[in-house]
Amino acid sequence: MHAFTLSDGRQLAYAWWGAPRASAARTVLHLHGFLASRLEGALLHADAVEHGLSVLSVDRPGAGSSAMHPRQV
Repeated sequence: MHAFTLSDGRQLAYAWWGAPRASAARTVLHLHGFLASRLEGALLHADAVEHGLSVLSVDRPGAGSSAMHPRQV
């Protein structure tokens, strides 16, 4: 897992799947649905490697390891 700290101090978690970013022809942004997380991106890993794509999968606020937005409480 990787994490980025937002300007308000919350954590945004993400994961990379597929081909290594340095060798990937393109990067695809994967946004999971309700009741999922960045780990759903693992389902795309093999196909992404095969096609030379890198997949960035991000946890939505309040899902997985990303902090909930204060207005969501």
